[in-house]
Amino acid sequence: MKIEHPTCHAKHTYLKALTLGQGVKGVYALRAVSQSSNERAPLTLTLSDGSGTCKAALFGAGPDLTQALHSAVIVQVEGIVNATGNYKGDINLSRVEVLDPAEWTSDELLPPLPADHRALCQRFTRLMESIADPHLRLLQERVFTPEFRAQFEVATAAKVMHHAERGGLLRHSLEVALICDRICDILPALDRDLLVAAALLHDVGKIREMRHDLRAGDYTEFGILIGHITGGMALVLAKAAELPLSLRHHLGHLILSHHERPEYGAAKEPMTPEAVVLAHADAVSAHATAGLEARAESYPGQIEQRRHGRLWCVTAPRDFSPRPSPYDLVPSLRITLPVLGAVAAGIGESAEGDPDEYLDVVPPPKGADFLARVTGDSMIGDGIFDGDLVFVQIITDANLGDLVVAHIPGSGNVVKRFQGDRLESSNPNYPPIPLDETVHLQGRVTRVQREL
Repeated sequence: MKIEHPTCHAKHTYLKALTLGQGVKGVYALRAVSQSSNERAPLTLTLSDGSGTCKAALFGAGPDLTQALHSAVIVQVEGIVNATGNYKGDINLSRVEVLDPAEWTSDELLPPLPADHRALCQRFTRLMESIADPHLRLLQERVFTPEFRAQFEVATAAKVMHHAERGGLLRHSLEVALICDRICDILPALDRDLLVAAALLHDVGKIREMRHDLRAGDYTEFGILIGHITGGMALVLAKAAELPLSLRHHLGHLILSHHERPEYGAAKEPMTPEAVVLAHADAVSAHATAGLEARAESYPGQIEQRRHGRLWCVTAPRDFSPRPSPYDLVPSLRITLPVLGAVAAGIGESAEGDPDEYLDVVPPPKGADFLARVTGDSMIGDGIFDGDLVFVQIITDANLGDLVVAHIPGSGNVVKRFQGDRLESSNPNYPPIPLDETVHLQGRVTRVQREL
């Protein structure tokens, strides 16, 4: 049976606007086709457009049409919305034609990107720019080329389980990276740059694992045979040849283990603190989002709902208004900050700098009031080396574990780890500095940056 293309294009009626008993004639994306083993059962089509999806039943489809539909992307249909019976709300199809997707622009058939998509893109860029390690910064640039970034920003993260919408991969990756970033405030000994970089990269393999067009979420041959975990690791490490070997191994391990357990798809179980954090951050983003989606789909007073096989308690425990986090990132911008001198990563070193120097920089997520250049090697255990540039936020007190700049009489300004009653170096060759009334905190370090 030859499937003919229509000679004219029908006016589009959005699926969301259909009512019971309404006649339907239009062009839609074909998301899925399923067939029961019961010969009398209809062929079930999942139609979609920019407004949503709808099931449609086609009785008496011949083998040629059935085969054509399994590979189709766009179809023209005629039918009526069932008003009663087991298929109430579904479209009872009387005619289906397969269309050539090359002859159609798909914009009105694709679901819209979320309203906050532009802000998500800006947040993602800000996190990329916050990575100070020069090797990881270069790797990010090599992976997230403009062409790849354009695909990544509109891709779906899953077929149905979580973030299964256009732009879902960007949102999920950003959520995971933000969770990891904030955990580093609590556990400052974590390798923050590695952890955030891995979070931004952990699901890049999904670009090849699934389709991201009108059949978004369908698995590709690559996805079925290789998958996004091993495929993503290969993609990233292929562009990471210049990374130190140990860093390449650790980054690869983070990607391989981000599903935590083999039964969840992990190729390795997490074996480093950073890998543990990434795996749990990935699970928090995925499972909490699935629960929030179940709650949003519930009706008033509903107590439980089974969604994708999992039972959720969907009734909100109380009425509340979401509160913006004080850590929320602002849109990307560049500002000019003064370099107010040098900070010594050592004892007794000079703390001189050019007070007239200014630099045009992208501020870190938590802000900065001035810059300073590091001299010495007392903080190499925290990845702070001679010549690095530190972004400093002016403060009057600090939290345990904060990286701070403090003024030490006779030594000038130094960068150290604040431990309540003392300032500590991360190089064991340097003793701690007791805190007394002569020591004055100048600010908190919010980013460390260096050049290759």
